[in-house]
Amino acid sequence: METILSRNPAAYVSTDRWLLYNPLKDSMYVAGLVLVGLSTALFVLPFYQGLEVSRDHYFGLFVLHYIFAVGYGTTLFFSKRLRLGREEFQENIGVVMLWLVLSFISCYALNRELPVFQESTLWLAVYIVLACVSFVGVGFRDYFSRKGQLLLYALLGISSILFAYLAIYLLPMYGYGLIGGLGLGAGFHIFVPLVCLVYIIRLLEHTYQTDKEKFQCTIAGALLPLLLLIPLLTYWGNAQKKIVQVYNQAELDSDNQLPGWVRVSQQLSTGWLTERILKTDLVYETPNSNGWFSWDMPGSGSFAEKRQHDPLVMIATAIYGRSPLARDEKIKILEMAYDSRHQAQERLWSGTDLRTANVATNVRLFPESRIAYTEQTLHVRNTLQTSWRNDQEAIYTFHLPEGAVVSSLSLWINGKEEKGYLTTKGKAEKAYRTIVGIEMHDPSVVHWQEGNEVSVRVFPCTNKEDRRCKIGITSPLRIEGDQLVYSSIPFDGPQVMGATQSTRVQVQGNSVDLELPTSFTNAEQGVYTREGDYWSDWKISCKAPDVRSQTFSFAGKTYQTELFVPVYAPFDAQKVYLDLNASWTSSEMEKVWELLKTKRVYVFDRQLVRLTDQNKKELFDRLGGLRYSLFPLNEIHEPATSLLISKSTDNAPNLKDLKDSDFSKALLPYLSQKPHIRFYTLDSELSPYLKTLKEFRVLEYDHGDVSKLDDLLSKRQFVQTPEDDHSVVIEESGMRIRQTETASLGNAPDHLLRLFAYNDILRNIGQDYFKADYVNEELIQKAEQANVVSPVSSLIVLESQEDYERFDITKSQNSLGNATAKSSGAVPEPHEWLLIALIAIVGGYLLIKTYGYA
Repeated sequence: METILSRNPAAYVSTDRWLLYNPLKDSMYVAGLVLVGLSTALFVLPFYQGLEVSRDHYFGLFVLHYIFAVGYGTTLFFSKRLRLGREEFQENIGVVMLWLVLSFISCYALNRELPVFQESTLWLAVYIVLACVSFVGVGFRDYFSRKGQLLLYALLGISSILFAYLAIYLLPMYGYGLIGGLGLGAGFHIFVPLVCLVYIIRLLEHTYQTDKEKFQCTIAGALLPLLLLIPLLTYWGNAQKKIVQVYNQAELDSDNQLPGWVRVSQQLSTGWLTERILKTDLVYETPNSNGWFSWDMPGSGSFAEKRQHDPLVMIATAIYGRSPLARDEKIKILEMAYDSRHQAQERLWSGTDLRTANVATNVRLFPESRIAYTEQTLHVRNTLQTSWRNDQEAIYTFHLPEGAVVSSLSLWINGKEEKGYLTTKGKAEKAYRTIVGIEMHDPSVVHWQEGNEVSVRVFPCTNKEDRRCKIGITSPLRIEGDQLVYSSIPFDGPQVMGATQSTRVQVQGNSVDLELPTSFTNAEQGVYTREGDYWSDWKISCKAPDVRSQTFSFAGKTYQTELFVPVYAPFDAQKVYLDLNASWTSSEMEKVWELLKTKRVYVFDRQLVRLTDQNKKELFDRLGGLRYSLFPLNEIHEPATSLLISKSTDNAPNLKDLKDSDFSKALLPYLSQKPHIRFYTLDSELSPYLKTLKEFRVLEYDHGDVSKLDDLLSKRQFVQTPEDDHSVVIEESGMRIRQTETASLGNAPDHLLRLFAYNDILRNIGQDYFKADYVNEELIQKAEQANVVSPVSSLIVLESQEDYERFDITKSQNSLGNATAKSSGAVPEPHEWLLIALIAIVGGYLLIKTYGYA
């Protein structure tokens, strides 16, 4: 003890029975503690949303971490504080642990620049932080209570497994580390986990000699991760085995019309482990095919989610191997099970360093027309500050209300707003791919997608300035009781955390009982504003005014609003089909069966099966276990006297996903017969498959609970939605838009024509969607006139007129053009102004003649 005191006497305090080491009186320990705090603060700097730390600065930050670790370690070496002999252990172990923490932080700082590991998953990041905290706590171990000391040593045991895993993972790199260490010493970072493990073992050895209870807690802590790993690996193996079995059964089933991935996604239970199985190699890195010790540098995945390192995935795939699903099949299942459609979109360029810096939302409400127009102006920022080429592609997915349509697109080029041109989807796709993939200059494009979605692409997004684009959306206001409701339009895209938003809402005409979120302020009459952080989910409501005839005239035709009240026509269902899946409750199944058991009731279980009292439990149990269902409409042979009853899950394949499958090939000829299937859902939500069929007017749609269904069956009636070439029904708004062949002046906004055209296009496409020639000139002309994005049309902005000409994209003639928030209603065309002038002249002449002023 005298030897120790002679080295560092100020670090010890006297107690009644012994001398106790006080780390806060040890200048070397305090210095290390300060350096750990600084290093930690620097490391988390890129996560702070108020600052934009580009990847370009990662190496500079690493240099600081490296200086802290090397400088502190060198000082410890020359002051002989790295020794852990019996006499030096008490006062040296604390500073050694701090040096290891500094070295470990430096490792992960270097990993950002030279990724040996991909980004850590959340649980692994917590594990790493816990290990570092336990290392820092070693210096204060004597000041903890007995229970606190035992807990600390248990944490050290838990940490030992982490460092053992990292040391084993890096084993194939030790040779490279030695070579790299001969330079500036950075290569020695490879050995840091191994060194940490060695020091934990030395601590364990000392503990065994001095305190058996602490030793036992350390061993128990080390066993805990291993014991937790066993059930997780067991679950992984069972889940992967089920995937293989279901997939193989689908491949062997000659009657199965659906792709194998559909069967797997229908029967797969969701959960974070299942998600990891599906994201293996897409998001989570794995040992390469040559075995665990064949180390492979992380690569960029084609699935738009950051690549991550998860030890559980590494160990599980090393034991069980990979699933037999191909990359495209795994992505399809992820789209269905985890709502990953946006991440699965094809990308021509990376968008890793992009963020949405600001969103300007301009909303104009037309309560009397039951229409809203929303402009979203997006400011996209590239945080990568390198001097070499850093062009990136921004992709947004907008989730539109039912019946809504994109009616404008703008891109700022050289500081000037350039409006989009409407063209066919094929021409827009070709132009965008050519310019972005080969020529690499300015385009933006918006495409229609199934399930009330559109995708917006913007290129290039550079670090020179924020890229600005604007999308305009015409949407119906939703009727709820006696209220009209406007809901904000959310989107997926470059991260919006930390983005600011300016929102302006203008109400056209009179509004009664207007309700807005409290954060909005009344700027002027009929105008409400909000400034703050981006907010994706908000609503505005007002009392629905009486539907008066609102008209808009264009190109010699008038579009007029009418109140639509559902009409019920006589209907007696002879056959009833139940579309069963996991969204049905057992109670709902039983209640519906009680209503229908006197009729011919069928379910689809790889083939139509008639439901009976004897087989219903088995079928309910089996079909009720499916995550979603895809009822084959072509099995309904007598649609005029049949009823399909369903309930939906949020996620399911859409029609495009099933293209070229036997399922779609059987459905195609059936849809070409233009059937109208009476469809009742026990929930207002529809799966993407059913939602698109509804938009295409294949389904005569009604919804409600079991009681309403009972009432319809008792009265032998069903809703009838009359539509034709001159009228469309906007069910969400309780409104019909009628087209007449005469021109007249009106006060409705031009969005009336846009909504009519979009819904009329969908109505006409529906039965021909799977055909190669479903795009025809008549539909394109309707889209061009209304300037709306649809299955046959897209909006695109190109850099120059020459670009438009070489891709044969021309500005639409006799078209409304891009919608604007400034438009308040109908504007007479030139020939209409002439007609007005003539009427005024004739009226004036008759007035003068009548009163004798001539």
